[in-house]
Amino acid sequence: MPTVETSSESTGLTRSFGAKSDQQNRVEIVTFSATEQAAGVAVDKVALATSSFELGQPDANNTDLFCQSIAATRDEDNPLVFRVVGTFVSNEFDPVGGDPGPTVQDWNLSAQAKPKDVFRLPETTQTPKQGNVDSPNPETDIGGEAIDRKGQKTSIVDVQPVVTVTVRREVQIDSPGNYIEGILQAVGTRNKGTFLGAEAGKLLLTGLTTRRVSTQDSTKTYDITFTFVYDNEFHCVQVAKDSSLRSSGVQFGKDVSQASYAEKAFPVFYVQPFKTLANFNALGIDIR
Repeated sequence: MPTVETSSESTGLTRSFGAKSDQQNRVEIVTFSATEQAAGVAVDKVALATSSFELGQPDANNTDLFCQSIAATRDEDNPLVFRVVGTFVSNEFDPVGGDPGPTVQDWNLSAQAKPKDVFRLPETTQTPKQGNVDSPNPETDIGGEAIDRKGQKTSIVDVQPVVTVTVRREVQIDSPGNYIEGILQAVGTRNKGTFLGAEAGKLLLTGLTTRRVSTQDSTKTYDITFTFVYDNEFHCVQVAKDSSLRSSGVQFGKDVSQASYAEKAFPVFYVQPFKTLANFNALGIDIR
């Protein structure tokens, strides 16, 4: 077995200029024996698997940081030694730059009906009710009324409120870390705290558009439109536990002596595809 040791190359916290998110690199040295290399071991893949880093897992010393990527490179002077770098980033940031504040703001509320594939109808409107909505427990069944057809999801109508907010503001577009550069990194994130009356985690910034309306020297005025979608289930997705025993590919309740869901998928749990939270209050939006 290869040996693993922590390298002194591991870095302290760094903060990116645009998103202001924390980042840290952890470095481990994986050393193989000559026998392992001679035996044809795929040392690059083994080096990744042997390190203590796992994608999506929190850092052992700072649980606010999560492993985003893992890279293994061979030492130039010793083919038996690999340097494995785990990059850990925070899932919270303030997506703003240093430009002047907004001059004009406008907003619009609409609603859209979309099909949504689910296994369960929730028992209450306060869902998901189990565990941490940012990292739900895959072994905890969410309860509710089972409407799947022998392990196949059923489509229901999901009505989602949509809020668009347009802000007109001056942007020093040629300056590093300007407002537009910062907010681009907020797309695909959810609100860290209460925002526009919505509970934390229920608003998703799905997109933004920019339109230049005037130019004066290095400062340009832009109309910036944000699109937020509200979801009462925190934008989680329902997933059932896999099983090779069923043609549907999911486990039934009767497979684990759960009579109430005998012919239905069990357990069903929530997963969170949009794990990153951002401080939307720092976007400069002030709707009164």
